[in-house]
Amino acid sequence: MFELSREEYQEIIRSQNATLEQGAYSRYLPFAFTEHGLLMLSNVLKSERAISMTIRIIDVFVKMREMLANHTELYGIRR
Repeated sequence: MFELSREEYQEIIRSQNATLEQGAYSRYLPFAFTEHGLLMLSNVLKSERAISMTIRIIDVFVKMREMLANHTELYGIRR
């Protein structure tokens, strides 16, 4: 788990479809999980809902990795 930088957080806020008023969001920076951090968290959280959400989020990581492998121009590396 890591804390987003101010720039990363501002980019997320700008990319949202809904317009937020000044001060309508937290003044604290949010935390994010890496794929491996999510796997470690899933070993602690044992409810059915936690397990279901963990599987869904891991599926998203897998799809992102596949998309980046197929579209290397998205992160600036040429095959």
